[in-house]
Amino acid sequence: MKGVVVAPEPPAADAGREILAAGGNAADAAVAAALAQCVVNPLMVGIGGMGTMYVHCGRTGAGAALDCCAEAGSVPPPERWIADYAGREETYGRYMTSEDFQIGYPSVMVPGVVRGCGELWRRFGSQRIAWARLVEPAARLARDGFEIYPYVRRSWDDDYPAKAVPTLARRWAQFPEGARIYGRAPAVGERFVQPDYARTLERIAGGGPDEFYAGGLGRAIADDLERGGSLITRADLERYRTLTPPPVRGRYRDLEVAGAAPPASTSQVIGMLQIAAGFDWHALDPTGPDAIELIAKIMRVGFYEHVPMKGDPPYAVTAHRLHEFTRPEHAARWIERIKAGHRVYNEGTSRMDAGTTHVTAADAEGTVVAFTHSTGTPGASGIVTPGLGFLYNHFLGHFNPLPGHPDSILPGKRGGGGSPIVVYRQGRPYLALGAPGGSRIITACFQTIVSVVERGLGIQEAVAAPRCHSEERNIIFLEPSHPAATEVELVRRGYDVRRSTRMSTVQAVLIDEAERRHPGADPRGGQGVGAVA
Repeated sequence: MKGVVVAPEPPAADAGREILAAGGNAADAAVAAALAQCVVNPLMVGIGGMGTMYVHCGRTGAGAALDCCAEAGSVPPPERWIADYAGREETYGRYMTSEDFQIGYPSVMVPGVVRGCGELWRRFGSQRIAWARLVEPAARLARDGFEIYPYVRRSWDDDYPAKAVPTLARRWAQFPEGARIYGRAPAVGERFVQPDYARTLERIAGGGPDEFYAGGLGRAIADDLERGGSLITRADLERYRTLTPPPVRGRYRDLEVAGAAPPASTSQVIGMLQIAAGFDWHALDPTGPDAIELIAKIMRVGFYEHVPMKGDPPYAVTAHRLHEFTRPEHAARWIERIKAGHRVYNEGTSRMDAGTTHVTAADAEGTVVAFTHSTGTPGASGIVTPGLGFLYNHFLGHFNPLPGHPDSILPGKRGGGGSPIVVYRQGRPYLALGAPGGSRIITACFQTIVSVVERGLGIQEAVAAPRCHSEERNIIFLEPSHPAATEVELVRRGYDVRRSTRMSTVQAVLIDEAERRHPGADPRGGQGVGAVA
């Protein structure tokens, strides 16, 4: 197989496959697929959003993390946010104050996806495919339309109640341009056309990523954001760059796990895997109460320890903390406590928004890409600049409006999340994965890796296997496929067990010893696989 692209959105996977067939590599395909995702999953992701990725370069054999997370603008936040402060709502990990902290122009942070795609193509692309050719599938999908499929249709209904996040209806009532394009929920099978978005993408294709930040398009964006009262100036937009922090790495049995640095959650996944290595998984029924209780304890340890690391790297995270939390010696102390019966009770955590997607790509040249991106919760800020066709993110709501805290709003501070990961075996990429799905991204990636490494499942079996999720107090979420007897026993042991279908959709590629690439497309999503033999 020449290459493979896996994504929850089938049209986006097809866009990646098209680029592979044209001679592109995994980085080229990932750019095309990610930009297509922005069009065919427009309430969840877009060019107005953020991203984080991990890349293994086939040419050099080196791994790199790319940070294209959203960045706070330089305009001081309004004083009313302090006066109206009402605490933090755990459902989304967002702070509660004036409504324009969560939606509308003030909630927008400088978008990074376009710059990140450009940097991925520039540094790791094959150089056989022009930038404009990578943008073309997304522009075509916007111009000609695509048929609404069940996975993307859910985003119009994914309006779960939360104090900190206004409903989609509330957004559309206030922002007519967003309502004009996205306010009506289309039916499955209906062709959805976005002509303004197509023209915007065509401008980016012709002018390159700089067009979005410093060209005529960038000027139109900056003018609208400034008129609307955002914290972003034209200078903020023009100086935005993709960062390249050192990847986070850690050992798990005889494997190395590598991925993006905070605010991504690679370190949390590594810490959880190192604890998992201290137990005999073959002796446990995967859906039985003993296995679920153990998994849940490990999950809660991960959230308990890594909440302080969810802030922006220059402000809240140190190399010492990363080193400490990704060492097997640190995991050994938790292994002893869990074996001694410690229950692990975690009061609260920081959660990433659910409006997210992911693409994983791998090619015959050895390049592997895991790329997670998002605009926030479904509908994001609700803001669309007239004539441009895309929604802006609303990530500022994750920062504390009160000054003097590690997660307070400061100019240039970045926010985002995700867990784009590559697992190495004997120095070679073995498993690449990531997912959308809020805090369930972390636990889904953890369980998928455990299913492959500890239980010997194939990658498609691993991403489809029943999952649980636990991050705070004594709550355990179980998918409906878990046995009733498991729930009864966990309740007897004192757990608050809740059935849920809201789990992350893992997108993975496993590379075997013969260098064959096996896609794992989570059936919870749209199961988009683009493969070229």
